[in-house]
Amino acid sequence: MAAYEQSNDATVYAIPLSKKKIVKKTIAGVVQSLLIIVVLSVLISMWIYLSSGDYTSLADTIIYIMIALLIVVIIGLIFYNHLYNKNYYYDIRKNEIVIRKGIVIKKELSITYDKVEEVYIDQDLLDKILGIYDVHLMTAAEHSQDFAHIDGLDEENAKKIKEMIVANVRNASSK
Repeated sequence: MAAYEQSNDATVYAIPLSKKKIVKKTIAGVVQSLLIIVVLSVLISMWIYLSSGDYTSLADTIIYIMIALLIVVIIGLIFYNHLYNKNYYYDIRKNEIVIRKGIVIKKELSITYDKVEEVYIDQDLLDKILGIYDVHLMTAAEHSQDFAHIDGLDEENAKKIKEMIVANVRNASSK
């Protein structure tokens, strides 16, 4: 299959990601953005204060700016993460695993089973809270740690994906 070509019977459709992944990525994005919003709010408020010399409305201005920026960030993150989830693609094929991520800059990784050294399931703190799991593939390649994983699966689907991959790895190593 050519790069970025998708099969309608791909694994991503039979064993889909959890919708909780959008929630997780949105929460993580809001937490990361909060510091930036606070700094921007203070800078904008100071600019307004220096321009107008109004002492009384400075605190109110900071709060309103922070709330407005936070609403914009949350809406933007929900939209972005929905698109990201919609474009997230993985397929466990006969000879390889294909993982594609990204919206504007799409990255695709194809890993043949003979290159897979380890397959494991894990959770970070937000995954634990939301009840979702990540399936990681370890290879000798450096980029595998950052990119070779399928994240945002419920427990049952994470186990299914892992079992499918491990079975294909065993078949590849026995040949």
